[in-house]
Amino acid sequence: MRPELNRIIYTEDQLDFQTIRLCDGHFIFYDIDGEEFGIRQIQPWDKKQLRGIIVIILDSRTILNRRIKNRLVRPDRQMSQSFIEEEQLLEIHTALNQAESINVPVKFIMNNNNLTNKAELLLMYVRQFIKKNLTMV
Repeated sequence: MRPELNRIIYTEDQLDFQTIRLCDGHFIFYDIDGEEFGIRQIQPWDKKQLRGIIVIILDSRTILNRRIKNRLVRPDRQMSQSFIEEEQLLEIHTALNQAESINVPVKFIMNNNNLTNKAELLLMYVRQFIKKNLTMV
């Protein structure tokens, strides 16, 4: 389903240059046992579609607390802070590598309780990506 959805979104993007789309996703995923990480592969349309990457990083203890609260709904999630930290490092590393590979900027936001500033920072980064893209056209 996901590859087909991505192709549809890419086709729509090619027809509509005025709309800005923000996609939420992860660069890595892991099997239910947490033994193997999979990496989101760069897709053929990424070079044309992506204008930048923003990685939002939350404290590993907060993630663990959320996972513990939601363990009945999401029993597939690892309940180890060290595993979460490993997951985050791999996510950051993969984002950096993929951004370099497709030549787009990457920005990081450390998420904490001050959500207003983080939303403003996210918007500022999106504007920077748009401005950079407009000057390249």
